[in-house]
Amino acid sequence: MKTTILSAACLVPFSAATDVLLPLYVYPLSGAWDAVYNAASAYPDVTFNVIVNPDSGPGAGQYPDSTTIPAINKLNSYPNVQTLGYVHTSYASQSVSKVESNVSVYAGWASYSESNIAVKGIFFDEAPNNDDPTSTDYMSNAASYARGLGLDCIIFNPGALTTATAYYDAADLIVNEEIAYSSYSKSSTVDVIPSQYRNQSAIILHDTPSGADISSLVSTIVGAGIAAFYATEDCCYNSITTSLLDSISSSLENA
Repeated sequence: MKTTILSAACLVPFSAATDVLLPLYVYPLSGAWDAVYNAASAYPDVTFNVIVNPDSGPGAGQYPDSTTIPAINKLNSYPNVQTLGYVHTSYASQSVSKVESNVSVYAGWASYSESNIAVKGIFFDEAPNNDDPTSTDYMSNAASYARGLGLDCIIFNPGALTTATAYYDAADLIVNEEIAYSSYSKSSTVDVIPSQYRNQSAIILHDTPSGADISSLVSTIVGAGIAAFYATEDCCYNSITTSLLDSISSSLENA
């Protein structure tokens, strides 16, 4: 069974346990997030890193809308859930001012007095995976800016393997593989991640078929020491399959 501890910055897996990294890009209409709430409740020994994304970022307002606020507040009520705000960098081509503005809005959610909608960190999507100094400086500075605002859990998502040391120094977690389930194999997806980076690496699979052997897949991921994992049946994180999330969560708890 997995045990998690709460550090000053992040929910950190104890030893080599593997967390869920869930891009929650579904608008929270009635019942839409129930699968996540239910999984968090049913599997208290699994850490759920949940990425909230109101509008390809925090949205135009100071706070989320009146439907999203109670939904995030409920996520934050679970001690094993950590919410993170979505910010895309367009592979380091997004203006620094825009990235910092989006990060600042998320940081400001902590000041909302009527509900707990604070996020613990930032998920920087569309991160470059090269070791060009322009790219590594851009991402390192973005991470430092977020940490300076108290958002201390930093995830980069290049979606492909990176071995640039600067990224691992700047981020707590890096999505080193974001691929279709049909492209997954242990040799080409897990084994290619250098062992020294696996405890900071996540793997996300999309277009996962309903008959996939999730228990075996999770066993491989956990056995390799990968820090976080998620699989979805759709292409773009716009829906949640309750049975699949349950299978992932159960397999992780019993790994």
